[in-house]
Amino acid sequence: MGLAKSAGQEQRAAPEQLGELHGARLAGGYPPAQIGVAPAPGNPRSGPSRSSLPRVERCGTRAARFEGSANAFPPRIARDNPSSEMTQAPAVPARCTREVQSFYEAYPYPSERSPMLRSGFCLRRVLSMGSLSREPGRTLQVLDAGCGRGVGLVTCASLHPDATVLGVDICERSLQDAREEIARRGLSNARVQALDLSTLAGLEVPAGGFDVIYSSGVVHHLEDPMGALAKLREVLAPGGVLVIMVYGTIGRLEIKRVARTLKAWLAPGLTIEEKLEAARFLVQGLAKGDADECPWQAAASLADAEFVDRYLHPQETDYDIPGFFDLIEGAGLAWLQWCNPEAWSLAGHLESGPLRDSIEALPLRERLSAIEQIRAPKNLQAFAVHPENSARTLPPPKQWRETLFAANPEVHFAVGRRNLWRSSRIENVAFAKRAAEPVDLEAGCTTEAGLILSTQNEPFRGAALIEALKVAGYDEAQALEGLRELLRLELIYSPHEVELT
Repeated sequence: MGLAKSAGQEQRAAPEQLGELHGARLAGGYPPAQIGVAPAPGNPRSGPSRSSLPRVERCGTRAARFEGSANAFPPRIARDNPSSEMTQAPAVPARCTREVQSFYEAYPYPSERSPMLRSGFCLRRVLSMGSLSREPGRTLQVLDAGCGRGVGLVTCASLHPDATVLGVDICERSLQDAREEIARRGLSNARVQALDLSTLAGLEVPAGGFDVIYSSGVVHHLEDPMGALAKLREVLAPGGVLVIMVYGTIGRLEIKRVARTLKAWLAPGLTIEEKLEAARFLVQGLAKGDADECPWQAAASLADAEFVDRYLHPQETDYDIPGFFDLIEGAGLAWLQWCNPEAWSLAGHLESGPLRDSIEALPLRERLSAIEQIRAPKNLQAFAVHPENSARTLPPPKQWRETLFAANPEVHFAVGRRNLWRSSRIENVAFAKRAAEPVDLEAGCTTEAGLILSTQNEPFRGAALIEALKVAGYDEAQALEGLRELLRLELIYSPHEVELT
C-alpha cells in the first residue's frame, strides 16, 4: 500500500507497513512502487480518475450561525462584569479539535522560535479607537487566544510591562516552548494555560473581562469559528477590543489549488507524517514538470511546518468580505476598522476621479468587496468590538488646540540627513508602521511635523504642535491641515485619559 491513492485501491496498509515509512525522506526522481501513484490505463503520466478516488472525510463544516442572542452573556459572565470564576472542568475535545491538536503537536507553528520580537500593536492606541474607555485603576488585561509558541505573547508582554498577558492554546508542545521563552526573557507579566478554544472551559477570566483579545490565525482552524468567536466576545471587557485575523479567500486561491491537488491524490487514513512524505514527492515531481502555472516550485521550497500548515491542514475556513463581516456580526461583535487601513484605501489603488468617487459612494461591504478584488489579500485582519463601543470621533478642528494627542508608538521614523561643509540638511522624513515598508512624507508642513514627532514620546496638546509648526514658518490653517494629515496617516492618535495613567 502506498502513501498516495491509486486507481481502485482502497485497502488500508498494515500498521507495521506504515510504521516502516513513518518519517522517511524521499530523494528526487520517480518514487518506488510502494509509495507511487499508479498510472491510469493507457496513460502512463496520468493519475487516477476523480470518480475512482475515495474522498477523505473533512473535519467539520463551514461555520454555523451562533445560536441565541448575539449580545447575550451567559449567566455567569455578566456584560458589565465578566466573572473570574469560569472554572468548569475542561470538556473532552471534539474529534476535530483532537485532530488539530495532534497536527500542531507534530508540527508546531511557526517552525522556528525567532529571538526577535514582532513589531506588535500599542494596546493603549488600540483601546483609544473605541468610544468606551476601560475602567480606571485596573491592570490592563490581555488574552492571546491561540498563542502557539508564544511569539506574539512575548512581544505583547515585553512592550507592555504593566499589563498582564495570558496565552492559551490546546497544543502542549507549543505551550512548553512559550513557557521557556517567557522564562528566558524574565517576563513576570506573562503566563500560559492549556485549554480548548472551541469551549474556553477552564479559562481564568479577570474581573471586568479582558481589555484586548488577540485571535490571529486561529478561529479559521476551528470547527465552528463563529461559535468560538462568540465565546471570546463573552469574555471581552465592555470597552475592550478584539484583534482578529483569518484567511482570505481570494488571495489564497493558488494555495488552495495545491491543497486540493494533494488531497485528491493522497490516500485516506494516513498520519500527518505520511501525508507530508507523499505530498513532498508529488510537489517535487510537479515542480520539475510543465505545471508552471501553479506555484509548485514555491511549495517545494517550504520548510515542513510551513508546508503542512499551508497544504495539509485538517481544518480551515477561508473568508471573503461578506463572509468575514458575517463571522464578526454573527458572533455578536461589530467591525471597527482594519488593522492596516491604508491598504484598504481606494486612494492607494485608484487616482481621484469619477470612478473612485462612485466606488467610495458604495455601502461599506460593497466598497470593501471591490477593493478586495484589487488587493486579493491572503488574510483579513481587523479590530472588532461590542456593538455599543462604536468608533470614536474626534472633536472638530477648531477644538484641536485643546485636544490631547500622542505619537503612535507603532511608528518609527527615518530622517534622511545629508552632511554638508560644516553643516547638514534634512532631505527627507520617512515613516513605517510596524513591519511595513517606509513611506516618505510629502515635503512641507507634514514633513516638518514628522520631524518633530520623531523625537516625541510624551502626550501633547494640539496647541504645542501647532505653535511649533508656526515657528517653522507655517500659518494656523497650514498647521491644522498638517495635523489632519498626521491623523489620517495614523502617525498620531488621541488617547483616552485613562490610558495616560
